[in-house]
Amino acid sequence: MQNSVDAYWQKRLEGVGKALERNNFEVFIVQTAAEAGELVLKKLLPTINPKVVSWGGSMTIGATGIIESIKKNSAFAIINPYEPGLKPEDAYEKRRQGLLADLD
Repeated sequence: MQNSVDAYWQKRLEGVGKALERNNFEVFIVQTAAEAGELVLKKLLPTINPKVVSWGGSMTIGATGIIESIKKNSAFAIINPYEPGLKPEDAYEKRRQGLLADLD
């Protein structure tokens, strides 16, 4: 059984989803990071079909495993300004290139 705190946040999440839908956003609600990763990889990315993907360092996206899965997929070029060992000027250039990516 769901406790009252979880039920509260679920209701709040559903309310936010409805507000976004009223503003013409498509909303997907999942319960786990794994479900979110699967949604992105199996539904959203194939629909968008980007050629260049930029990653801004989101810990949430990193926790879903999406970045690692995308790295394995040769269909996407990935712009990652947080690669270890990048010089500051190279990281800056990658952030600039990320502004022009198909998906960020």
